Amino acid sequence: MRRACSALLLLLTATAVPAEKAPLNERHRNWLTEVDPLILGSEKRVFLDLATDYQRDAFIDRFWRERDPHPQTARNELKERYRARVAQARALYRDLGDDRARIYLVHGEPAGSESVRCSGTYSSAEVWVYQGTEQVAYDVVLIFLVPSDGAAFVWLPPTQNADIHIAQAGRCVGGDQLKL
Repeated sequence: MRRACSALLLLLTATAVPAEKAPLNERHRNWLTEVDPLILGSEKRVFLDLATDYQRDAFIDRFWRERDPHPQTARNELKERYRARVAQARALYRDLGDDRARIYLVHGEPAGSESVRCSGTYSSAEVWVYQGTEQVAYDVVLIFLVPSDGAAFVWLPPTQNADIHIAQAGRCVGGDQLKL
């Protein structure tokens, strides 16, 4: 009797302990990198808290299903377009963490762009122009800078001394071509 109680207690204890989370496999790590511009912080936390690969796969299916612009059709046009942009962004920028790649993933190819070489604080700059996108109904000018230390391109938000940076980009080689 005592042995049966001990075995029952051990069985109950074993089932009460939550299963250990399986580490993220490479496919899931890559997916998180690819969708980083799209995934909400709360969604990312839920995804990282999932314990098994099949739960993560189900999450990914639901992630795309919730963003499907035409759920009544068999295709998910957003998912297809986004995957094509991921491949193109990797070809153009190598690193999906580059701010140009992140903007490209969300908004697609700009209507126009200019590259300029600089000296001093920045080694080069790119200026992108969007004439409205699916997400933004108005024209947008984006400035990407490369610090002189050669780090990756970073987007310059308009609130960070934009006038100073625009003036400096205008003084760079080729900057006279910019229509800012």
